[in-house]
Formats: sequence, structure tokens, C-alpha cells
Amino acid sequence: CLENSAKCNGTVECKDGSDEKDCFHKCQDNQFQCANDQCVDINNKCDGANDCGDGSDEQNCCHLEYFKCLTTGKCLPPQHLCDGTPDCSDPGIFDNSDESQC
Repeated sequence: CLENSAKCNGTVECKDGSDEKDCFHKCQDNQFQCANDQCVDINNKCDGANDCGDGSDEQNCCHLEYFKCLTTGKCLPPQHLCDGTPDCSDPGIFDNSDESQC
């Protein structure tokens, strides 16, 4: 939909995202790489707004009062923190991050 200079520049400019599809670029350290390969500021991840356009910056986010497990990515309510049970663990994956800062 655009000139070649606009392809793979890290910003989705076509409605269908075709200008950023199949690009092999990496976002900067202060950016989040969206599923559509767009780069957005890392502070926009899990902020409640669809900054990527595909919703990927809002996936796998915990509610503000919840704890996100370091290895499994589970979201736990506060009452599961420091309760003596590693609630973050999954079968075959040990994650005691909910018990490590007690």
C-alpha cells in the first residue's frame, strides 16, 4: 500500500499491516515487539490501550494488584503471595517466585 521506504520501518502504516509483515527487525531495548512486528514503547505494554493495533501489547497482562510469576507468567491474586505454597508452578515447571520475596 506504500512505497518500499515505508516497509519494515517499525510503524504500521497500512490498515492490514502489510508494510510490517515478514520483516526481520528487532525492536530497541526500550520497545516491545508486537505480534505484527510493530515496535511500541515498552511503557505501552499492559497499559489498557491497544497500541500495537493487533492487541498483542495487552495480552498476558495481570491486573494491577496481581503478581505475575517470573517463569510461568501466571497472574496470582495477592492472597497467594507468601502463603507457603509455590502457586506459580505448573506440572514440570518449578516457579516459586510468589514465595521468594517474603
